[in-house]
Amino acid sequence: MTGSDPIRDDIPVEGLNTAGRMLTRVWMDPWAAADYAARDADPIGTSARDESGGNKPWSGTATYAESVTMAHDGWKDGAATLGLSAGVDAQIRLSTRPAATWSQVGSQVDMGAYLAGEPDCMISMVRTIRQAPLLRIVVERAIPGIVDEREVRSVGATVANVVEALRLNGIPSEIWSVVTLTAAKYAHPGVQYAVRAQAAGSMVDADILAYWIAHPAALRRTAFRWMELESAAFRKGFNATEDGSYGTVPPAAGPEDPRYAHLDADTVAPTRSMDAERWAADLLDRHGISMGGAK
Repeated sequence: MTGSDPIRDDIPVEGLNTAGRMLTRVWMDPWAAADYAARDADPIGTSARDESGGNKPWSGTATYAESVTMAHDGWKDGAATLGLSAGVDAQIRLSTRPAATWSQVGSQVDMGAYLAGEPDCMISMVRTIRQAPLLRIVVERAIPGIVDEREVRSVGATVANVVEALRLNGIPSEIWSVVTLTAAKYAHPGVQYAVRAQAAGSMVDADILAYWIAHPAALRRTAFRWMELESAAFRKGFNATEDGSYGTVPPAAGPEDPRYAHLDADTVAPTRSMDAERWAADLLDRHGISMGGAK
């Protein structure tokens, strides 16, 4: 998925009081996301406001122009702040796992194959070498306005620790930063802006990854501008009006949530720091990794 324009489609969502309705999905790579956010929009109160004299921490940048540059070039202090390293994944972890093989000799009979006259009807269990499976992580960046920037960055730092631990232990990961907004009164399941912040097996751009998983401006500047680029009729369904409202943040959910299922996610990172730390420890433990490194 590359190019300068987002990919937009509608997909059916079942459950969550939305059966038979469609979720508007906007897919982007980081550079398409930055270019899209740089377009002129119909400001509705928040994304472009100047905070050079006051509330900069809430949105993360003093001006909108600063956030556009950061979305395109990355959060230059972010990699160091979060402990992310640039570079390719470590050698992909290989593991040995039992697998069945069929031949003319073996430890047990495959009766179906034997009765069918197949000469290779004996089964043996052997150890085979397999590559560690890809781990697809979704990071939900839609958060309530009352959450301060320290909480946003704390969650991002926890996700970064997971990404770095997986990388150093040879487990490939793909990271999606998403902003999922629920429409008013379930008239529409919502809209989901999805940025693939890190593709599996590619060079890790630590500054870009840091912006999309941990910087407040990724939501409160960039994603707000995406909503401002929607039609007036579309925004009305989310109560996105001049007072700076941008829709409702959905409740915390896991990869089985129909709003995330289309991404084929293995896990969805929590949006609050106390939950994120427990999530990270459990996820790494399932892959034989402690928060401090390999077991």
